[in-house]
Amino acid sequence: MVAMKPSPLARQLTQLLGSDAVLWRSEDLMLYEYDALSSSRLPDVVVLPSTTEHVVSIVKLAARENVPLVARGAGTGLSGGAVATEGGIVIGFSRMKKILEIDLENLRARVQPGVVNMDLT
Repeated sequence: MVAMKPSPLARQLTQLLGSDAVLWRSEDLMLYEYDALSSSRLPDVVVLPSTTEHVVSIVKLAARENVPLVARGAGTGLSGGAVATEGGIVIGFSRMKKILEIDLENLRARVQPGVVNMDLT
């Protein structure tokens, strides 16, 4: 069996985020090719940032390399909005799940993008 090597894009992202935050093997990417309703093609790479600074560096790299970005929360959407229809980078926000502030008086909350409704509730 021939070992698959990461793409240049995956290698650049690994330098920015570390190997535990970059998925590039096809068996890992398969989990990100669909949401609760739709299916499409595999992304080129999935990144799992844990800080805002990581997200900024991902966006800058994607812009420089002209690579499409798709933001993904928990993947429970029903419209295909978190599916990479043109390849590119899926930013999975599952590691950014802090509740930053709850303002009960004004019925508002400030959360990171990986917070799911059940946790907020």
